Amino acid sequence: MVYLWSVVIAIAVGLTLRWWNLGGESLWFDEAYTAWAASLPVGRLIEVVRVDNSPPLYYLLMNGWTRVFGDSEFALRAPSALAGSIALLITPWVVRRLFDNPAVEVAATALAAVSFLQLRYAHEARCYEMLGLLALLVLWALPRWCEERRRGAAVAIALGLAAMTWMHNMAWLYVGAFGVAMLVWPTPRAWPSRVLHASWPIAVVVALYLPWAATLARQVSKMGGGFWIPTPDAPSLYYTTLLTGGVKLLPIGYFLRQWFGPLQPALMIIQIVLAIAFVVVVASLLGARFVPRRRRAAGIAVAAMSPIFAAFVVSIVSTSVFTPKAFVPTAMLMPVLIAGAVALCPPRFRAAPWAAVGVLVLLSFFSVLGQFRFERKEDWMAAHAFLADRSTADTLLVFVGNDGELALRYYENKLGPIAGRRSGVPTGFFENTPPRAMQRVAGEGDVADLQTAIKTHQPRQIILVGCHMAWADPHGLTRNVLESAGTRVEVQNFAGVIVERYLREGSVFSPFPSTRRGSEHRPVSTITASTITALTNAASTITSHSPAIFVRPIRRIS
Repeated sequence: MVYLWSVVIAIAVGLTLRWWNLGGESLWFDEAYTAWAASLPVGRLIEVVRVDNSPPLYYLLMNGWTRVFGDSEFALRAPSALAGSIALLITPWVVRRLFDNPAVEVAATALAAVSFLQLRYAHEARCYEMLGLLALLVLWALPRWCEERRRGAAVAIALGLAAMTWMHNMAWLYVGAFGVAMLVWPTPRAWPSRVLHASWPIAVVVALYLPWAATLARQVSKMGGGFWIPTPDAPSLYYTTLLTGGVKLLPIGYFLRQWFGPLQPALMIIQIVLAIAFVVVVASLLGARFVPRRRRAAGIAVAAMSPIFAAFVVSIVSTSVFTPKAFVPTAMLMPVLIAGAVALCPPRFRAAPWAAVGVLVLLSFFSVLGQFRFERKEDWMAAHAFLADRSTADTLLVFVGNDGELALRYYENKLGPIAGRRSGVPTGFFENTPPRAMQRVAGEGDVADLQTAIKTHQPRQIILVGCHMAWADPHGLTRNVLESAGTRVEVQNFAGVIVERYLREGSVFSPFPSTRRGSEHRPVSTITASTITALTNAASTITSHSPAIFVRPIRRIS
């Protein structure tokens, strides 16, 4: 009964965190892209997605969802929160099937309830939480197919993996990982039979994907020309592994600075404790005495961890695809794997993995609290309010990157239009057929259209709307053009959305309108140009590594 109530409490905490303030924050670009794509007719949606870097299944599901429930921030994020909630509810069920230990069910449920990566993407209108749920369901079906040869389980494995591949291209790493896991899984069959039984669910996945295979080849070829994800290094691999284990150090660092001042040595101590915890988990898995259960744990480890290492290798030798959000399925499987370490450890040494679980649960919980307290997504709602207040018919709005056009359009549809002409650099999102985001300013030729627009329309005011600028315009070419055309009089940072106002010579505009709504803004005369540049570059750098997240300015700790 104690174990049952412990599981119930963990689930209650996890569900609360997954639905907490779900619609309270502004959509950022990726979510705005989801809202826009889901609003398109099905044929047009598929045409648009073909030039993106993902398959269409998630957008088709969202197309049906928004027709029923609308496209508010809450409605758009609800499917992800629902998927995360279902995954949390079935986690103890999966662990019971694999290890048959009530205490271990408590450990897995507690870890899943406060897993940072799970909670992070339960609050986002993207496909990653659904991918994680599907991976967990495939893991549930593995023993039923590999050990009991239930055909229904094989069908579930094939359909689950196929759905993953139709949601995200990175899911193919998990298809390969689960294929290897089926070979590792304990079974009385000889190796030829084992290979055959592992192959046919994978063959079904491949067959179901064939209609999209040519499009995937084109998308991969396009990525070969350059992608926004930076090439990973050893620290990236380390921190990503921590993330999938449930812990993010940055939000914990905010608490440490608040409590202790300097981050060191407290943060170093936490990293040492984490390292010891993971060593204990690995040692417990390797030291298991019961061979069948150890092979189950090995299969889970292969399914969970090999996609991370495969993506790391691919990113080193070719185009980088190493981004933590692609490993949410691993974050769903990690609580099961860590709980397996507790179950497999000899009883006299079991206190060590239990201590490791306690450390991970505690640090994961503070990671999540730190995110809720200190971080927020790009605030396009606030940017809309500012632009509606400042922009007039004689204004030219300049978007860099053009990703921001979608997020701003979403709030224009909700809150009202913004006056002025628009120009994207190098081109606007809707100037392409089909529309295309993630465009980069790579040279002088990419700002030629902007220079022409300024000369042709002679705007009295130019407003730069920038997001992800460290990637979108790494050399600052757009700012160079605007600074040569006018004087920068105001700069605002809306949680990573950079908005700068430029007045042209002879303009009679007041730099800081006093009769308009909104809070007062600090005059540029009291901010040096170097300060503005440093602030905007720093903001762009931070958001380039985690585009949806920015530290809350109102809670920044000195």
